[in-house]
Amino acid sequence: MKKRIFIITILSIAMLTACNESGKTNDISKNGQDKKQAEKLEINTKKDSDKEEEAKEAKEEKETQDNDTTSESDENKESKSETETKKDVTISVFYSNDDATAFTADMVKIKELTPKNVLNALADKGVIDKDIKINKFEVSEIDGMQSINIDFDQKFKEYIMSCGSTQEYYVVGGICNTFIKAYRADRIKITVDGNCLETGHNDYPDYMFEF
Repeated sequence: MKKRIFIITILSIAMLTACNESGKTNDISKNGQDKKQAEKLEINTKKDSDKEEEAKEAKEEKETQDNDTTSESDENKESKSETETKKDVTISVFYSNDDATAFTADMVKIKELTPKNVLNALADKGVIDKDIKINKFEVSEIDGMQSINIDFDQKFKEYIMSCGSTQEYYVVGGICNTFIKAYRADRIKITVDGNCLETGHNDYPDYMFEF
């Protein structure tokens, strides 16, 4: 009987030990799985964080590039605007008043100071015909004075000879005053096809000053 009780006790102890070992094994396995899941979650979280950081950096880089592009565009616009403004020139265009008793002048803006643009401004005010052309134009210092030499085509002579003496005075004077003021010169000489201007009313062989 004692032997049977002893055997039963031994078996109980063995079973209890086996259960404990199984529980420990399950706990270890469970802990291992939990640890792996935690590591996996940590890796995924890190990946998501890295992706968010990369997306943020890409967005910031794009915004920087857009700002740089906008800045360059604005600078180009400002530069272009400044260039166009620098080319614009305001000149005084002289012509006869309504009763042909004196000169009057209007401030006229031209895109660039060129002989052609000045001549066109005179034509717009009715001082000369629009089809008159300049053959040659020079500004140089002669005898210590800024001197303009302007040579017109034959149409200018035809036009000036069709004018009366009073109109001729205001045509020649309007040309002289307008070009002298525009180019800040001291005097001007007018020729036609390289020859002295002769109108029948007057000859203009020499340099002329402001009228």
